[in-house]
Amino acid sequence: MAADELLGFHEDIGVFDTSYAAAWELGRLLALRSKTFATGLYNWKRNHAQQVWQLEQAEQRPHLALQQEQPGQPQLPASLESWLSELSLLKGVPFHYLVADEQMLPVESIRFFRIDPRWMASLLDGPSVWAG
Repeated sequence: MAADELLGFHEDIGVFDTSYAAAWELGRLLALRSKTFATGLYNWKRNHAQQVWQLEQAEQRPHLALQQEQPGQPQLPASLESWLSELSLLKGVPFHYLVADEQMLPVESIRFFRIDPRWMASLLDGPSVWAG
């Protein structure tokens, strides 16, 4: 997947909606900025790919001593889950991605807003793509 796959076109007004693509790209860039997360995700994906390869080899050559226990679903390390959890709370997301113009917010006021679930899904999907 790439960010351009998330572009939408509103035919009625003739403009592209780039919000999901921007969220996906933002998630990807925030992941790349975090060296700990980036290397952790890369290592996790590499280890998972090696396990899959070893299982395939064991199935193709049952007569060899490659038999191993069938691993369960690979568990994401706690450090990666923690980073994604913080991202889901918008930690590290620049303010201008959430509010178009700071002047829209009156001084000393409280404003509430809703975040599109698809935008959040795009934000959280961005980090997972590049490491594989």
